[in-house]
Amino acid sequence: AVSLGLDRDRFRACIADERTAARLDRDRAAAAEIGVRGLPTFWIGAQRFEGVHDDQTLRSSLERALQRADAS
Repeated sequence: AVSLGLDRDRFRACIADERTAARLDRDRAAAAEIGVRGLPTFWIGAQRFEGVHDDQTLRSSLERALQRADAS
């Protein structure tokens, strides 16, 4: 946290807060519900990506999604 420039005491307080644990639990449950098995997982249009992908793969997917959006 410190190497990122965050306030160490505020970071520790956030990690220790019950609301943080509850939020993480909700996020884990929501991710599991849609089948997320690892990070990063994201969608471009209807195409799902898991893990790291090269720029060209992502660019192509984004271009296809934009073309579909323009066509509708």
